[in-house]
Amino acid sequence: MKLLDKPRQALGFYRSLKQSISAGDSAHMQAVKAIARHPFSRLDNEVFQRIEDRRAMLEGDSSLIEFIDHGAGSGRPGARTVSQLAGASKNAFWGRLLYRVCVAIESNSSLELGACVGVSGSYIAAGSCSLTTIEGDPSLAAIAQRTFDENGVSARCHVGPFRDVLPSVLPDIGPIDFAFIDGHHDGDATLEYLAAIKPYLSDDAVVAFDDIYWSESMIRAWQSIRADAEAWIDLRTVGPTAS
Repeated sequence: MKLLDKPRQALGFYRSLKQSISAGDSAHMQAVKAIARHPFSRLDNEVFQRIEDRRAMLEGDSSLIEFIDHGAGSGRPGARTVSQLAGASKNAFWGRLLYRVCVAIESNSSLELGACVGVSGSYIAAGSCSLTTIEGDPSLAAIAQRTFDENGVSARCHVGPFRDVLPSVLPDIGPIDFAFIDGHHDGDATLEYLAAIKPYLSDDAVVAFDDIYWSESMIRAWQSIRADAEAWIDLRTVGPTAS
């Protein structure tokens, strides 16, 4: 199992992950930056344009969505506009690298925890044969599923708290080649989700964690995860820091 705190890995970098890490920080950061600059194909860009068109539509939607935050909000109700929710999605830079890592490892089955409005998941699904994603709130899950459908990607959004939904979906989707753990910025919960997922990972699976510097508990969780990983890389200093 390989672990990333932000997924900016692809193709040649994926194949030489251990060597890049052993060469030191400067070497592997330069490798990642080179991958980020590598040109995409015309078909890739057509996929990206569909996703970004959907993002633009969502960012222009001022409708108010009332939802339950099952993440760090601990089940508290909240309300945000669709535009605000879409604005919290990974930007195009991150999305394209999510896509590229899935293509690089030839992901047959990908898993995402935290669908939000489906933008990041669309990039993951576009690079994978299939995506299973989980969103705690039904209103957000419905938006995410419509995003997947409109983008023409193979993705299914399940609804409910991660710890409740994972036991029912994991036996049907393994082995998992790529997992993106997001949406619940609590260290103990992150470790719990990883423990649940690990038995269903493929031998060369990549697991990506977002927002591992969100809190002290997340930092401790990342330290624990790194100690158990076959290989890991911290990519917080590469590319845009927003979203």
